[in-house]
Amino acid sequence: MSLSFRPKGAGNRSAALFLLPLAGGVAGVGATLLAMRLFSAPVPPVAPAATLPPAAPTAPTAPAAPAAATAPATPVRPVASKPKPASGLPQVVGTVPIPARFQGQVFSDKLRSQHDKDVAPTFDDGPWEPTTPQVLEILKQNDIKATFFVIGKFVETFPGMLQDVVNDGHVIASHSWSHPYKVNGQAQILKEIDGTANIVKQVSGFEVNLFRPPGGKLKTGLADYAMKRGYALIRWTVVSGDDVRGTTPDKMVKNVLSQVKPGAVVLLHDGGGKRPTVEALPKIIEGLRKMGYRFVTVPELLEMQKA
Repeated sequence: MSLSFRPKGAGNRSAALFLLPLAGGVAGVGATLLAMRLFSAPVPPVAPAATLPPAAPTAPTAPAAPAAATAPATPVRPVASKPKPASGLPQVVGTVPIPARFQGQVFSDKLRSQHDKDVAPTFDDGPWEPTTPQVLEILKQNDIKATFFVIGKFVETFPGMLQDVVNDGHVIASHSWSHPYKVNGQAQILKEIDGTANIVKQVSGFEVNLFRPPGGKLKTGLADYAMKRGYALIRWTVVSGDDVRGTTPDKMVKNVLSQVKPGAVVLLHDGGGKRPTVEALPKIIEGLRKMGYRFVTVPELLEMQKA
């Protein structure tokens, strides 16, 4: 066994170690004690204090630098965190203008056709599942724009379908809130006309200025109020019969092709129940094109009218 000691005067330097053999017996013990006396000076606890600088290691614990590292996160860049405009809804498309002289007027007869054979297909009682999307697809495939007279409560039920109608470039018009044939008082009139206008604008950004009274009736109070509000009242000149029970697709085609005249407004339905419209529509389009007709919207047809 051996003991190691640091010689006096070694200070903080590393010094040679003295190995003191302990050879058993008194001689060995005496030698050991003598050595301890000689080198007792360096042992004082002060010397270890020299090794106390390890207190400095506490400096790493206070790394103010890491605290600074959180500082970069402080500028949160509020600009980047601003919400982006919602993309679910279409941009506001505004009102399709109609000539001012037609506001508050009723159109029940055929309109003049600037190109001899213009026809305006119109669809009532939607939006409706699944008919409205099917009608939109047929119109898109044939590059046709139409006019949709919508029911307010169905717009409330199927807002996405109304957006699809607008996004496809069709014209939105009002067909009342609940399609009543009788009206009870001014409160219901306001709901039927203004309520529909409000829900259409809320959903699509589109302001309606065309109105088709339910059943084409002009004496329920709805037509008078709509005219006072500046709507143009649009009825129809060609009845497809798709809302008549028992009508077949072929019967619909025959009805339209036999009644059509230049400037005609064709009554069709994309809502209100199960109808043969979707099956008949491609044949109607094909037949009218063979006859030389061009498809326009109601506002386009109104623009063709001479002052």
